[in-house]
Amino acid sequence: MQEIWKDIPNYQGLYQISNLGNIRSLLNGSKRVLKPSPSNYGYYKVELYNNGKSKVFYIHRLVANSFIPNPDNKKQVNHIDGNKSHNCVDNLEWVTPSENQKHAFSIGLSKSNMLGKKGSLNPKSKKIEQFDSNGNFIKSWDSITEASEFYNCNHSSISNCIAGRKKTVKGFVWKYKS
Repeated sequence: MQEIWKDIPNYQGLYQISNLGNIRSLLNGSKRVLKPSPSNYGYYKVELYNNGKSKVFYIHRLVANSFIPNPDNKKQVNHIDGNKSHNCVDNLEWVTPSENQKHAFSIGLSKSNMLGKKGSLNPKSKKIEQFDSNGNFIKSWDSITEASEFYNCNHSSISNCIAGRKKTVKGFVWKYKS
């Protein structure tokens, strides 16, 4: 495959990305290929500079944004072969979070048997307790998911309350069961 280079949006004239997943600096007319580094999640990243400010980008997202149309406005980029260091355009596709999770499970990247199991059916779930604003016990729940579905709120809201990042959710205080 022939290597094709495109300017990186907001970094035109400074950096380019190739369809093979390479990044090069155009600073001082050098066309020097940068060496990406792995993130804590295994994806390769690079730090780009513009007007004295730096920003970190994941290589696979730069390739997808530059070379792969996304008419359905899908939010995630999937490595088709499961190899996070293989950032060639032919190995990437736009996917929904659900499609990404199903793909990881189907090729053996995700060993979880929890796929699709919510609430008390998921053995990793923890029991929580609900209190009024005065600290009076109201109810015990088998999981955050069950309480959030009952109150029609995002489970992360209750998680944030349990972690102390929010005081209440739906007027209640939430805690893990002791």
